[in-house]
Amino acid sequence: MTTGELAQECDAKAVVIIDEALRATRHRAFERKRLSPSDPAYIIYTSGTTGVPKGVLVSHRSAVNTLLYRREEYGIDSSWSCLQLFSPSFDGFVTGFFTPLMAGARVVFPCKATIKDIPRLRRIIKSEEICHFIAVPLLFRSLLEDMNPVDAASLRVVTLAGDRITGELVKKAHQLLPVLEIAVEYGVTEAAVLSTCRRGVRDDEEPGIGAPIKNSVVLALDQQRQLLPPGISGELYIGGIGVANGYLNRPELTAERFVTLPWADDDGLQKTFYRSGDRARFTTGGTLEFLGRIDRQLKIRGFRIEPEEVEEHLKTHPR
Repeated sequence: MTTGELAQECDAKAVVIIDEALRATRHRAFERKRLSPSDPAYIIYTSGTTGVPKGVLVSHRSAVNTLLYRREEYGIDSSWSCLQLFSPSFDGFVTGFFTPLMAGARVVFPCKATIKDIPRLRRIIKSEEICHFIAVPLLFRSLLEDMNPVDAASLRVVTLAGDRITGELVKKAHQLLPVLEIAVEYGVTEAAVLSTCRRGVRDDEEPGIGAPIKNSVVLALDQQRQLLPPGISGELYIGGIGVANGYLNRPELTAERFVTLPWADDDGLQKTFYRSGDRARFTTGGTLEFLGRIDRQLKIRGFRIEPEEVEEHLKTHPR
């Protein structure tokens, strides 16, 4: 993707010329369109129990709230170099790419083959002086096994997300680089990727998933949708600005998963909550612990997989 004047210098097989594409879409009706914060910013599809993926409608307001929180929380600025490890089809791409972009930071994109090649990825972290990246715990563990302190010297903070994190993994990271900060983020596609965050995770504790981010609410509820006391596990409900607009053309499913809790004190936030299907509990200290799923859904390397979707596809296979 380039401009017309630079197109001749590109040797790629497929080139998109930006200025021509812009001229093709420059229509008066298009230019007059005014977007509101509640309008959808993007649609990301997630696994579906019937074999048909669900399109999640995430608004501009929801996405911007997440990005502004991360930029301010981590203090990212133009001096940072961030490594992008997620596919654009995965919701983690939204936070991993656009947060540093909003801060004027540099974003490094390794190719798909490099992400799967740990030694090459290690060399990029060193040569590009990477300060920060988000990764699933499994990938981070593999990097730690191949790294030395010199390779990781530029790292300031590594964010782990998409799966459960153990104290043993954090300890291994701090043995390699004692000054490295480990952060934990939790979120779902239906709530603009990020709902809770925990900074400065120590290696002598089992890391929970932290506290709600700005303008977000998380609740552990029983089957009657009533609050549970600390120490008792229930389904995790997510509320606040980050909650999506629902599923594209799926009104029944939207009504089932996006619910109103009239008793909830939302401090001015919208009262629609997303039923995450995740099981969690609050500790007496106020930390939220992720305990897995209340249904059959699986998480594999950060991706949510419905076993029923796999079953539906298998049924179409000729015997």
